[in-house]
Amino acid sequence: VGPILYVKYATDEPTPPPVRRQISKYPDNWDLTVTGSAGKRNLDLQITDPDQATQYLNKSYFIGNLTVCLGRKFSHKSRYVFGLDLGYDESVQDLEKVDAYNKGQNVETSSADNWELAAFGGYEIIAHRTHLILHLGYKLLYKDVEGRLPVFYQRLGVQQYVYRDLFAGLNVRFHELGSADNLEWNLGYRMKL
Repeated sequence: VGPILYVKYATDEPTPPPVRRQISKYPDNWDLTVTGSAGKRNLDLQITDPDQATQYLNKSYFIGNLTVCLGRKFSHKSRYVFGLDLGYDESVQDLEKVDAYNKGQNVETSSADNWELAAFGGYEIIAHRTHLILHLGYKLLYKDVEGRLPVFYQRLGVQQYVYRDLFAGLNVRFHELGSADNLEWNLGYRMKL
């Protein structure tokens, strides 16, 4: 035996049953995203001559990227993407010089060696105006130099849409599924096709 206390409220009109919310269909059109990103890579290059070594120790190099990507939603919260990365890595010329110097050779470097082209595919999770991204990329055209960032790379990041289709974000570019290479601060714009 136990006490019970309850309140009952009677109305003259019947209470309408709750209406099930209808979710609109997600837009399944393609969109084109153009992103520019910039970051720094810090290196300690090992050189055999101690007189030359100081200029290659703890040096920061500019890394830039222009990404063009096609994407399409396959649910309200997910989309897949694929595209091209045109990259610039300022460290390549110094990597070439140090490698040749350590082998007792002389090398002529060109700023064209700093450029690379890669293809990537990826997945994005969407939470309102925030996108979490994961890209898997592979370099197609590049100058093969010892110490250059690996051919197969990954990108993990976040994009926040700040005004309509304009977004800003931060990515970590890494290789071997865990070795970070550099941070990429980015700005981009999405166009519906």
